[in-house]
Amino acid sequence: MNKEMTMLKKMKHTMKRGLINKENLKAVHDDDLEGFLKNISLYQNITSGKTRCKFCGEKITISNLYAVFPDSGTINVVCNNKSCIPQFLDYSGRVQ
Repeated sequence: MNKEMTMLKKMKHTMKRGLINKENLKAVHDDDLEGFLKNISLYQNITSGKTRCKFCGEKITISNLYAVFPDSGTINVVCNNKSCIPQFLDYSGRVQ
């Protein structure tokens, strides 16, 4: 199974559980990620190891980046750590 199908299955599972609805889901394709991060002035900080996960403090890299989200007038990020993802989903549900 290729990466895109695995990610699609994970997203569908998450939506079925009611954690994300289609109206709130925004995504950036892997091919566009670098440009997106440059556009919001995060790319340099991520590639130089200056950006950290909001929930665990882990250094964010391109390969461990799970989500980018607005947070009280700033931009925050979440790593793909299994304990951070549920925290992010809970936090983003409360902040909306």
